Amino acid sequence: MLVVGAGFAGLYQLDHLRKLGYNVKVFEAGSNIGGVWYWNCYPGARVDSYVPLYQFSSEELWRDWNYSELYPSWEELRAYFRHVDKKLGLSRDIRFNTRVTGAEFDTDRDQWVVQASDGSVTRAHFIVLCTGLSAIPYIPSIAGLKDFRGICHHTGLWPQEGVDFKGKRVGVIGTGASGVQVIQEVYQDAAELTVFQRTPNLALPMRQRKLDDETNRRMKETFPERFHKRAETFGGFDYDSAALEVAGLGVRVNAVAPGPIETGMLNRFTGNAERKAGLVSSVPLGRVGKPDEIANALVFLASDKAAFITGHVLSVDGGKSAGWRADPTVRHSEVKPWNRTS
Repeated sequence: MLVVGAGFAGLYQLDHLRKLGYNVKVFEAGSNIGGVWYWNCYPGARVDSYVPLYQFSSEELWRDWNYSELYPSWEELRAYFRHVDKKLGLSRDIRFNTRVTGAEFDTDRDQWVVQASDGSVTRAHFIVLCTGLSAIPYIPSIAGLKDFRGICHHTGLWPQEGVDFKGKRVGVIGTGASGVQVIQEVYQDAAELTVFQRTPNLALPMRQRKLDDETNRRMKETFPERFHKRAETFGGFDYDSAALEVAGLGVRVNAVAPGPIETGMLNRFTGNAERKAGLVSSVPLGRVGKPDEIANALVFLASDKAAFITGHVLSVDGGKSAGWRADPTVRHSEVKPWNRTS
């Protein structure tokens, strides 16, 4: 059996399939494990999910591993993968610097014939693709880009040795998650920084904090429950979301039932004690549809007794407000998550 990719999914498959008795090998284009965290080593790169959930759920792996920050950097993510590798002995079954370039199914032998970038040909009964959902870096067609004589790098293909920005004039194209992270780091060394932005983005404070041993110990007491919840929720977190449709407008907004860590962050969006208690909430909508207006339209429940926001829109009119009433009797099984493709 051949697994393609040595990120979270590929490493899990390797360990799981070996335990089931299969002969498994992994092909990885990079020179080390980690998947996106091998390629993402640009300045400021760090995970945007808090660490209780950003790891494998096996107690064997988290029992003696402590993250130092709530949102760890790429350096610490690499250290985590080394820890996993040491525990499970994964690298012995991984061929690094090997990118799969093609595969054909041999119907006579019921096998896949797999070609790789090093010229090798491998046969396997099964192929498991763990290549990620955004594994191909996008480089826009900018006139003159190929003729640019200066240094040019993509965050998804960052040099492993890093880049020295001291005293340089730097241009950053894009203000997505990677762009926001890069900007905050590069400006400290660059002589001049110019940001090219097509569409304004919505960025929230990270609320980063250090995690000491005692904090890690308390967090681990909740890990079994958190990991169980993670497998049941729409987004794979330890809180769930449901969608509400604004009557007559065809607009759907998410109402989030926060977990113990999110509560402090989500309270920024609530303006009074009633909202924080999960009681009747009324929030200004204005023209629904823009990111900042959608953010203002979200009603968050900080009460652990309230499960989801339910009810009906009281009024929707420019400048007026829409209200929802929290119904603590609604359970998760009664709420169907919004399918983004619908």
